[in-house]
Amino acid sequence: MEVETVLYRDLATIDYAGCWALQEAIFEGLTASKGNRYGKPEDALKVGAAGAKRENPEQPEDRQYAAEPAASNPAACPTLILCEHPHVYTLGKSGKAGNLLVDEAFLQRIGASYYHIDRGGDITYHGPGQLVGYPLLDLERLGMGLKEYIHALEQTVIDTVAEYGIRAGRVEGAAGVWLPADSRGGLRKICAIGVRSSH
Repeated sequence: MEVETVLYRDLATIDYAGCWALQEAIFEGLTASKGNRYGKPEDALKVGAAGAKRENPEQPEDRQYAAEPAASNPAACPTLILCEHPHVYTLGKSGKAGNLLVDEAFLQRIGASYYHIDRGGDITYHGPGQLVGYPLLDLERLGMGLKEYIHALEQTVIDTVAEYGIRAGRVEGAAGVWLPADSRGGLRKICAIGVRSSH
């Protein structure tokens, strides 16, 4: 497998709509540049440092880091976005609106937004304190199929939480990463995965 240049963007806290617009721009850039290199090492884009602290933690900030030398055009570079969202519920294209177990009054009370989106999966909640990752990659260029990609995402999360002493794994027939049943019973999901793919 070829080593790929990936631009890492730390968006801190960003509303879902703003993050979605950024993802769409990157997706369009990747699609438009398909088949071309994403840049030369001398075109590297690096802003900030991985351990940098925000002067004002309330101020959203887009910090960009290159895991490898990044392209001069970030919109055409494979990208990993990490962020947090204010309260939001999203409904994937295979989901059912009836699976949203809260009503409009509850959404208003917590200031939550609700979006019907074009990724896989059902209802997903994102909120403060929850890390959300959006990898935007050319799987064909990486020589990966969709199932292999989802498996790799799950394994990355399993390995990451293991670093914190948390035992997690997969459940047959269900995407995502799960924790073993606790005293309350039932498996608990620690990571939901919803993927949008396009040729």
